[in-house]
Amino acid sequence: MQIPKLKIDNRLGSPDPQSVPLNVHPENMPPELLLRREIDYVADNIAPFSCRKAISDAHNALYQNGSLTPDHIMVSAGATMAATPVFLYMKELSALEGRYIGARSILISPHYSLYKEANDLLGIETEFIKPEKAKDERDIIAKLQKLCNDSHRNSPLLLLLVNPNNPDGHIYSKDFMYHLLKLMGNHPNLHVLHDTVYEKVTPSIDGRPRKKVLSLFKIATEKMQKRIFEVSSLSKNIGYPGLRGGWLISDKNNIKHFTAIFDPVFGQIPADTYLAIEAILSKDLPQDEQMDPAYYKNMNKVYYNKMSFLVEALKSISYNQKTIRCQIPDGGFYLWSDFSPLVGDNPHQAQKLVKDIISEAKSRNILLKDGKSAGGAGYMRFNCAAPANELDFIAHALIDISQKLGFHIDQSKRKTELISHAEMKNLVVRSSSKNALMRVHMRQSIEEKFGK
Repeated sequence: MQIPKLKIDNRLGSPDPQSVPLNVHPENMPPELLLRREIDYVADNIAPFSCRKAISDAHNALYQNGSLTPDHIMVSAGATMAATPVFLYMKELSALEGRYIGARSILISPHYSLYKEANDLLGIETEFIKPEKAKDERDIIAKLQKLCNDSHRNSPLLLLLVNPNNPDGHIYSKDFMYHLLKLMGNHPNLHVLHDTVYEKVTPSIDGRPRKKVLSLFKIATEKMQKRIFEVSSLSKNIGYPGLRGGWLISDKNNIKHFTAIFDPVFGQIPADTYLAIEAILSKDLPQDEQMDPAYYKNMNKVYYNKMSFLVEALKSISYNQKTIRCQIPDGGFYLWSDFSPLVGDNPHQAQKLVKDIISEAKSRNILLKDGKSAGGAGYMRFNCAAPANELDFIAHALIDISQKLGFHIDQSKRKTELISHAEMKNLVVRSSSKNALMRVHMRQSIEEKFGK
């Protein structure tokens, strides 16, 4: 199979424009790609126009009457990779007139731990907002206001807003989003990275979202959009974690700038992923090749079934009539579970309990996730995207371990019957048309388009 070549749009009039293979080594890159970093330089091999158009069209349809164009989109190997230029941009903003004023990031606890690690790697200070009560949006806004007031007026601030939140699945309300925009209007140094990778993952009994994610970029003024960076992902939203296809939405000039400074190899993804994004999101394809809207409803029914099963298993464990705190989230496929009620709401004892459970589970070849790194001492995060048979195994192991640790088990609380993995797969496959065999279909499309 020949390597497809995509034209580079050279807007600076450099001589001898070249096409660059998708897997070209940096040493063999033409000088324009390695040296040109001006805002007006755009390397279109970052993503084909048709791929970016599919994303902008899907976003406009999802959020109704949107005005996104392909020029608002940058595609990369996953949402976290797409967010990378934003972190670099904050470092760039922090150098003013040769005088370094440190950029800071703000995370709302419980938080996505990988963003904290990214900040540490780049030397960006991280501030944490810990609401007095879980998901108290008024308290979050008040604490964010204080951080903005305390900040040097030239010190760039980046709020990392994951929505639905990872790990607790909270979806921020319309009121919160408009209060956030008002705060941005009063503090021109405040920027927002809005991570919406789980925007279509909204578990419910009928598959319909109980709450909807609001696009901050869409409701912002054009002037405000220059300080908003919205990232999303295909793999999380459709349950294909191997795709590695994400994108960044922002002001057109931001996208030009990010595309210019973003290493085209560092951000490169396979050509079949471009085509996969296009096939799943585009409405320009034949009807039988488009993703059936029922796919998302059925996917969310599957998540709801898994979560109901696991919630009942966790709540069957008690001590002095106190049970683990957990509930099906508004969004995302994680179950955020507080074990502290089992030890009198003592966070230190809860953390020790979680550590003991994880250690015992590991001896049974089960890896469980401690919530401490996400700001939740005494919490555990369960991934309900795991196959049904694995969740069944985990539930039985947790109950067995808890019994050995002296906790009471009430099996009468367990009523949900877990749908088998095969039934779950059929439910989703039936609603996904040709895209159920997406990898094969995309590979065939490449071979037909470029030759074997």
